[in-house]
Amino acid sequence: QVQDTLFSVSRWAFEKSEVFKNVVPQQADDKTRIHPVIVENIKAEDFRVFLECLYPSRSKRKALEGLFEDKLLAVLRLAKMWGFDEVQHTAISGLDALQLDPVRNIEILHQNEVQDTVWLRTSLILLARRERPLSLSEALRIGVQLAVEVARLRE
Repeated sequence: QVQDTLFSVSRWAFEKSEVFKNVVPQQADDKTRIHPVIVENIKAEDFRVFLECLYPSRSKRKALEGLFEDKLLAVLRLAKMWGFDEVQHTAISGLDALQLDPVRNIEILHQNEVQDTVWLRTSLILLARRERPLSLSEALRIGVQLAVEVARLRE
């Protein structure tokens, strides 16, 4: 249960997460429906979008269609928090498809403590190849170490 919404989900999908592995009852029965697992501090809509990316009933591309940055960030945050690497990669693919500013991409990686070196490298290269150099505010947003790396790549 998330907020006031009761979700019926398959146990197998949540067994992939170390966080949920010991929380979800080993044998789903009527007791689970009477006493559902309560997930706190999460919005029901964010959980619904997370489930769309978790379940393989639709293609990943279809699941991501029409999702905006805020929903993809919610999915990324939940996937990272609960240890769903595949869903985390799906969210990053969706964010990448939005073609956000490379500085924003790096911020997202830092804020969510995501170690996606491909997305980071691609963003750094885009920043290095663009016509104008990093502004002071952009350098502060990505951090000194990466700002120096962008400057090195530009040389």
